[in-house]
Amino acid sequence: DTGERIINGIQCPSGSQPWQVALYQNNVFLCAGVLVHKKWVLTVADCYSRLYTVQMGTNLLVDRKAQKIRATEFFTHPQYDVTTNVHNIMLVKLSSPANLSSTVRIIKVPSSCKQPGTTCTVSGWGSTTMDGAVRNPSALMCSNVRMIPYNDCKKVYPTLLRKYTICAAPPNRSSFACKFSARVWVGAHGGRRGLGGGHKAEG
Repeated sequence: DTGERIINGIQCPSGSQPWQVALYQNNVFLCAGVLVHKKWVLTVADCYSRLYTVQMGTNLLVDRKAQKIRATEFFTHPQYDVTTNVHNIMLVKLSSPANLSSTVRIIKVPSSCKQPGTTCTVSGWGSTTMDGAVRNPSALMCSNVRMIPYNDCKKVYPTLLRKYTICAAPPNRSSFACKFSARVWVGAHGGRRGLGGGHKAEG
């Protein structure tokens, strides 16, 4: 149980997250990523494996019609720290180019973050329960969150935040994503998006 959650989210509309991919090892879902080039996937370093198959073009975890491409090379950030998760990012090279279509697209990697107050969408196949059990949904889930000021987040998590941490919270407190480092993608409305990891603030 890696702890990634999307609580009270909804199923993402079909084709709304065409850059989202799922990474498998021996037919077991491990984590999510995004297509940043026809032959490259961006994901998190704590999902490192040498036996990936990358599935794309579908919202479903099990879909015989989806594109499936074997991964051949893996590049974690040179300063990735497994104990602190600092620089928790990795590039995965595909054995062949993805076949781009209306359901398989390359995402635009941002050069900067959106301002606090920007509404974003988190998406992923993380567990939808809070009881500690891993119950990954069969379909991609989405939830809206709002970017919050770094200093406000720092007050809640004074020891966890790094200078490059992105903080977001739900507009209402009935839905939220927490610890979404490996299974969730954060998409800022308006085209800027980023991988994120975080925790749910109580209350």
